Amino acid sequence: MDVNQVIYTIAKKVDLYQFSLDHSDRSAHTIAPLFQKEFGNNYRLLKEAIIKIEKNDLIPGLIFTDYPGSSTIVGLDVTNAVMSEYATRLANTHPLKIKLKSFIGKLENARDEHKAKVNSRVQHYDKYSNEQLLAIVQRGQFHSVQDRIALVSILKRRGIKIEQ
Repeated sequence: MDVNQVIYTIAKKVDLYQFSLDHSDRSAHTIAPLFQKEFGNNYRLLKEAIIKIEKNDLIPGLIFTDYPGSSTIVGLDVTNAVMSEYATRLANTHPLKIKLKSFIGKLENARDEHKAKVNSRVQHYDKYSNEQLLAIVQRGQFHSVQDRIALVSILKRRGIKIEQ
């Protein structure tokens, strides 16, 4: 679960509760429950989502509070909440699309992290002579996949072919 999924969950819940308020006698509950499982029981993630919602004015007037009768459920007081255009579009987005975006984001983060590790290892091994690099490759003394990739890319860049 990531922060965008939590923001989606909050926007969806506010939208549903506002709809029920608009179509009722206004005596309905104005505090929507946000259960722990809806934010992965991760309060740091919830805090990050709240900060983004408030900073970007996604749902002005939304108040995060305690849910009546519970110490574990977060309350969303929707009494004066106004959904921004973006929050409304987000609330009407299919949940699978949100999950897919989250999954793609995680893949991109993993790729970027891998690239950073490889670049770090390239910088480390770039100081070595060709003979030292070839000796490491021939002995197969790689500490990680990133080492292997770094060594091969350095040798390739230097025009040295590796015999298999």
